Amino acid sequence: MISEREFQIAVGQRLRRLRLALGKSQVDMAEKLRVGASAVSNYEKGLRAVDPYAAFRLKLSYGAPLEWLYGGDESALTPILAKKLDQPTKPQRTAEPKTTAPAKKARIIG
Repeated sequence: MISEREFQIAVGQRLRRLRLALGKSQVDMAEKLRVGASAVSNYEKGLRAVDPYAAFRLKLSYGAPLEWLYGGDESALTPILAKKLDQPTKPQRTAEPKTTAPAKKARIIG
């Protein structure tokens, strides 16, 4: 038997794998699941359990079976979804952090 934490991590890994296979951003998926992007991030990191309503929306929006999401049952996947999940995914580009120029030192004119 796995712990609740291990379960949440496994579900989060499957959710991230699905999102990347479909080429979706966390914001895209959050809109479909009707949650915030931070919730998707927390799901993927295993910091928050995917609530049943979000899991249901995942099923409706992307065809991801609950047996696969919660139990890892690959045989529950449709052939099309299974093929997408088997293909290597390109990592999502993240926005480069904005940097600010260093403050200029004041020059004393005397």
